[in-house]
Amino acid sequence: MSTGSKEPIIFCLECLMKGKTKEGLDHQATCDYFIYDSLKYPLLDKEWTAEETLHLMQGIMKCGMGNWPDIATQFVKTKNETQCEKFYMANIYIPFSA
Repeated sequence: MSTGSKEPIIFCLECLMKGKTKEGLDHQATCDYFIYDSLKYPLLDKEWTAEETLHLMQGIMKCGMGNWPDIATQFVKTKNETQCEKFYMANIYIPFSA
């Protein structure tokens, strides 16, 4: 990533996620950072990987909301229909309030 200067600016992911994009705002040029080349890390729940969460959302879009058996078998594949529904309701669903 370049800002027009000759030196690239690299931020650690944790600092970037917290909005710390300039050295001195709790971000140091020496911060440790990791580059994930897969989605095998937890995102919303320690029992679910980012990849499983993505597959769940793709399944909902393709199979329709509430079609947990097809979502589990065709998309998530590593969780059963009950696990898919419980994860969705606990971590993603936001009830509508008027």
